[in-house]
Amino acid sequence: MRDDSLLIPAIAILAVIIGFVTWPFIAIFIHELGHALAAKFVGVAPARLIIGHPDESDPLFSFRAFGCLVECWPIPFGGATIFVPPTTDPFKTFIVALGGPIFDVLVILICLLLWQHSFLRLGLAGIILSQAVNALRNLAPVSSVYDGVRVPSDGKVILQLLARKRRT
Repeated sequence: MRDDSLLIPAIAILAVIIGFVTWPFIAIFIHELGHALAAKFVGVAPARLIIGHPDESDPLFSFRAFGCLVECWPIPFGGATIFVPPTTDPFKTFIVALGGPIFDVLVILICLLLWQHSFLRLGLAGIILSQAVNALRNLAPVSSVYDGVRVPSDGKVILQLLARKRRT
């Protein structure tokens, strides 16, 4: 008789390793997809989704989705949705800026709905934590540089729009 008692823990360990490597890319993609779909909803066409932080080399891989180029870079910190031309309508800009954090919250809500399945709780807790950190980090009013272009965070865009609205 074969003893497969180590098979289940080995598969679980492999799944955790794969999860730690791939989840940051998936989380950024979901966030940027939120911006792209919000943009499509208000009639703005995204040209490029950047997953990770670009460097001097080529992206790991790229593909076309939803009518725009998606580039995946080796360092899974940060991302951007680039619009050409960028929208100048404050309402559309506000909706697009909220799209990413809203998708982060949707992932958290889906995880909470799945919480009753006890065998998933550890993975779900990790996803909930990473999405909460991602949403909060994106709502911080800062800027990043992508390909020499300064890109404001979602929080900075929203804060600028709200400050402009109060002045008028």
